[in-house]
Amino acid sequence: MSAAFAIFAADFFAALLRWFHIIAAIAWVGASFYFIWLENALNRGGDQRNENIAGHLWAVHGGGFYYLEKYKNAPAPLPAPLHWFKWEAYATWLSGMALMVVVYYANAPARLLAENAPVGGAMASALSVLFLIVGYGVYALLCRTPLIRKPLTFSFAGLLLLALSAELLFLIFSPRAVFLHIGALIGTMMSANVAMVIIPAQKRMVADAKAGREPKPGAGMHAALRSLHNNYLALPVVFLMVAGHAPFFYDNRGATLAMIFMMLCSFAARHFFNCKNRGAPANKWLWIAAVFALLSGAPAAVNITSRLSAAGDSDFAAARVVIYKHCAQCHSESPTYIGMPAAPGGLLLESDEQIKTARELILKQAVLTEVMPPANITKMTKEERAVLGAWAQSEQ
Repeated sequence: MSAAFAIFAADFFAALLRWFHIIAAIAWVGASFYFIWLENALNRGGDQRNENIAGHLWAVHGGGFYYLEKYKNAPAPLPAPLHWFKWEAYATWLSGMALMVVVYYANAPARLLAENAPVGGAMASALSVLFLIVGYGVYALLCRTPLIRKPLTFSFAGLLLLALSAELLFLIFSPRAVFLHIGALIGTMMSANVAMVIIPAQKRMVADAKAGREPKPGAGMHAALRSLHNNYLALPVVFLMVAGHAPFFYDNRGATLAMIFMMLCSFAARHFFNCKNRGAPANKWLWIAAVFALLSGAPAAVNITSRLSAAGDSDFAAARVVIYKHCAQCHSESPTYIGMPAAPGGLLLESDEQIKTARELILKQAVLTEVMPPANITKMTKEERAVLGAWAQSEQ
């Protein structure tokens, strides 16, 4: 097997994993949104069919009418088959961790490690796994404190811990990997909620129903609360995954603040829809205003901490020397960098015309966010980035 074929095979496998991960996540988030909507939209009036019905609703979809009922306790006899919703969560987490191994752990120097990281790739990978385990443990402990009965306080305590975690992770991981790890931690919390709280509670409910036992009062309340947590956490995870393709967010001194703004925005948007579905839209304009304010806060946090420097020579010839030294070994028709069979993204930086055409991209990737070269593997200096920045701005 040639080295080129091995590289292409690895890329193809990673692409399949991403595809599967996205499909599983869509199914999981869709189910979460649907069941929280269902719970909020139930008609809980006194016109129920019998005393064991907690609520009902009519729906129309796909050319048909549907009637749904929620039972307070299990019906007798217990119907079969019962449809469980768990594999969407498990498949999402397992495929996400597989991607972490294939994309980040296997390419730690280029993708996982920060520039001048104090540890090597193996240690960083071990710390990554430890971070996910300890992070979920801290969340699980918080859920057993009195804070769980104070949603706002609980949420802000969680956000503060996430912000502190991100700042510590920046010492070891690349900026993109930091955002990915915060998303992976939240995804781990959500998956563990399903595997360790929600599904066990449902199994106990089913076992009680089969044995003819009365379920313990409030037996499903903790599971319902964790399910609500998952509902609110879904949008921040989606943002953190998408932000990995937007260096604007993650590679600047205000990255943690921008992340918190976007997470608050996600919570506000989700809360607005949950309130609306419960028939309580009295404060809808307040929540809509909060979403737009937070959306404005994120780019503001990034803008005031921009890495752009006005220093440097605006000469194109000087910029071209920097590009040939640090970029063209990968971004060429025949890359000379080991293990790089083709130019990343098809971007070529060999001719003057190609370089000038890519001016805005060079400014963003190599100056404003400094994500290129990856992990600064070619050791581009601040002075060289200033040369690129001065040239790119003078061309505007």
